[in-house]
Amino acid sequence: MFTKLDYLNFTANLIDHQQISFEISSPSSIVSANLLELNINVDNFNDCLYLLDGRFENLHTLQAKTVLKVLKSFSDNYLLPVNVAKTKAMLVYNAVGVSKPKIEYKGVPIEYVTNFKCLGVHIGTKLGWGKFIDDRLKKVRQSYCGLRKIFHTIPKNEIKLRRKLFLAFALPQFIWLFFCFFYFTDKQKEKVEHAFGTGIRLVYSLWGYDDLTTLVLSREFSLRDYLFKYWLRFQKHLHCKFF
Repeated sequence: MFTKLDYLNFTANLIDHQQISFEISSPSSIVSANLLELNINVDNFNDCLYLLDGRFENLHTLQAKTVLKVLKSFSDNYLLPVNVAKTKAMLVYNAVGVSKPKIEYKGVPIEYVTNFKCLGVHIGTKLGWGKFIDDRLKKVRQSYCGLRKIFHTIPKNEIKLRRKLFLAFALPQFIWLFFCFFYFTDKQKEKVEHAFGTGIRLVYSLWGYDDLTTLVLSREFSLRDYLFKYWLRFQKHLHCKFF
């Protein structure tokens, strides 16, 4: 139906505040390879996500007015102006490349980004953890550089002091990864554990050994031991709080 349709205007100025909702209709049956511009009222933000999931392959302009009106109303009612210059949009997708419709707020276009940072966590279009892991391991290596300079002034037999410095400056960087460690791929886990092993080698001066041998010779806890302790303490905290 409507195989040559490339522009659709379905807004309140044509029909008295009629809205399209994919919650009611069947989303999988609504597709178009020709539609270029879509101007509609939608019921909620989930409907916007349906429009942006790739069903309209060549869509380059989208005006979903209801959602933007809700944002404007919220901003006006609570006296919280929207900083459009700092407002960004990110489209999550699995395809190699998708077209990105234009999004505007009060006539000002909203810029698309490939990733953003929220509460110290990097979120990208593929919803992977690679950027977050690389950013955290970069901080780990920076802490190793500082420890290496300090260890030059501390004898190797002062293991307790060297170990305390490692636990104080390097281990907290790994703890940032504990809350999502179970979602990492096997290669990502190996990468993180190897970085931890490098720190143990730095403390005990066990250069030339692999990660497992380093843990055996140093008799240190592995990263997964600290991971277990982290979640065990977290569980006890929740138990004490709610029971």
